[in-house]
Amino acid sequence: MEDDENLYEDSSDSFGSYDDNYEEGYDSFGANPFAPPKTRSNSSRGGSTSANEAASRNLAGLGLLIQGWATVSIFLIILFVIGVSFVMRLSSGSTIGPPPIFLAILGLSGIGMMIAGITILIGECICLAIPERSGAKAFIIAAISLLSFQVILGITQAVTGANTGAAGFQPTPFQTSQSGTQFVFAMLGLLAGIGHIVCFELFLRKASQYARRDDLAKQAMTVLIGIPSCMGTVFVCSLLGPLLGRSGAPVLALILLIPILAATIALIVFSVMHVALLFKVGIALRRG
Repeated sequence: MEDDENLYEDSSDSFGSYDDNYEEGYDSFGANPFAPPKTRSNSSRGGSTSANEAASRNLAGLGLLIQGWATVSIFLIILFVIGVSFVMRLSSGSTIGPPPIFLAILGLSGIGMMIAGITILIGECICLAIPERSGAKAFIIAAISLLSFQVILGITQAVTGANTGAAGFQPTPFQTSQSGTQFVFAMLGLLAGIGHIVCFELFLRKASQYARRDDLAKQAMTVLIGIPSCMGTVFVCSLLGPLLGRSGAPVLALILLIPILAATIALIVFSVMHVALLFKVGIALRRG
């Protein structure tokens, strides 16, 4: 009996236990073929999503900065043309007609403003990269649609010769010598412009809230109320002034110049605030 027990112990020492041999053999075959397939963890997927959202946010911020610099260039071109016009008027004296160099400057300035306008449209298109979670994408889509409509309207005016380029504030629809086409174009341009401003300021408000800048969101609402109000005031007073003058109330027509001047100054102030918002919100989005 003792010999049998010794024989069993010797065989165990020689071949090892069943469990040891099973584990060693299993390890030699590598991974368990019956184990479930490995998938990426939630943390890795979350990190990829966060990276994509950060890239989209940075791109939208870049679009706002592009618009800001393009708008600044338009302001500078306008100031340059005004300054050149003033200098030319002083230096020309009694010369009939503008000098050729002034016409060349006007032409180059017009080309520069056209390029800046196209750049603004491109910047707004870049803002489409704003993440869905911000809730601002619908507003930028509406703003781009209205801005595109304004561009198409301007091209139509130029092709048809309607002569309503800046006619949004011209009272000519009340003149009997003019057709109703100019009034229609003026109203469409005004409504599209106001709609574009409203949608874009709402976009800036949502983007500011997404960047956790409630102070910028409040400024966007101020601009949202200010610019359309000033545009409407100038438009209405510009239409009523000539009408009152022809109806025998020239004094009232002159009085309307006061709100026109005040609204114009306020419009400039709100426009500067809008440009500042473009830079501030753009930087806030890029900083995350």
